[in-house]
Amino acid sequence: MAKTAINIDRELADRAAEVLGTGTLTATVDQALRDVVDRAARQAAFEHLRSRGFTDEERRLAEDAWR
Repeated sequence: MAKTAINIDRELADRAAEVLGTGTLTATVDQALRDVVDRAARQAAFEHLRSRGFTDEERRLAEDAWR
């Protein structure tokens, strides 16, 4: 892992740490980066499903999930 100097909004980082349940700035930044990458992967998977269309069963499951 590389050590890098960056400017961080400490108030925002502290708020993120509370949300993420992390105890250090490094852990907060690492988890936030993982969350962004995971979100992008979920979005890509959703776009793939949406582009091919949903089956009736998939549509029902999605609707039930949002209730």
